[in-house]
Amino acid sequence: MTTTGTMTQVPSTFKWKINHFLSRPERYKEYIYSPRFSMTDVHQRTSLCALMCYPKGEKDNGFMSLYIRNMGLEPLIITLKFSVETPMIVEKMCTLNPLEVDKVFGWQRFVDLKDLRKDPEILQNGHLTIVVETLKPACEFTTRSAQELAMTSLAANMENALTNPRFSDVKIKCDDGVEFNCHRNVKIFEFH
Repeated sequence: MTTTGTMTQVPSTFKWKINHFLSRPERYKEYIYSPRFSMTDVHQRTSLCALMCYPKGEKDNGFMSLYIRNMGLEPLIITLKFSVETPMIVEKMCTLNPLEVDKVFGWQRFVDLKDLRKDPEILQNGHLTIVVETLKPACEFTTRSAQELAMTSLAANMENALTNPRFSDVKIKCDDGVEFNCHRNVKIFEFH
C-alpha cells in the first residue's frame, strides 16, 4: 500500500497521505515511515526527518501513534504543529530543543481510532493525511517556561474542543434561549 509526501516552504509544511488507512496491513506495534523531508531550524541547520506512524498503535491498540525522527546529521531546535488534514480533529504543538540526531519525538496516542472509524469525513476517500508545519522560530519559545508552553498548548486544544461540534456530548440552553454544544469535561469549569 502506498503513501506519499509533499513538502512546501515558508512556512515549511510536510503533508503525508496514507492511502487506505484503516485497511493497512500493519499490525499492532508495526510502523511505517513517511518519505524523508528536510527541516531547517532557527540556526539555519537542515536535517532530514521522517514521520513514523503505527496505524494500529504502538502501546495502546485503540490509538494511532505518531513520531518524528531526525534522520540527518544535525540536531534541530524547532517548533512544530502536527495535525490531521481537513477536517481537523487533532492538533498538537511541540518545541524540540533539540531534536537530536537519530532520536524520535511524538505521541503514543495521537488520534483515537474509534474517531476515524465513526466519521467518514476524517478519512477522505479512506486516506489519512498528516500535516507537520514549522511554526515560529524555536528561539521565540525558548525563553518561555515549560509551564507557559504547556498552557499555550492546552489553550489551543481547549479552543479546538469547544469549536468542534463533532465531540460535543452535551447541549446547554441559556436563559435567553441560546443553545450551544459543550463537552462534559469542559462543563466542570463553570464560572459563577
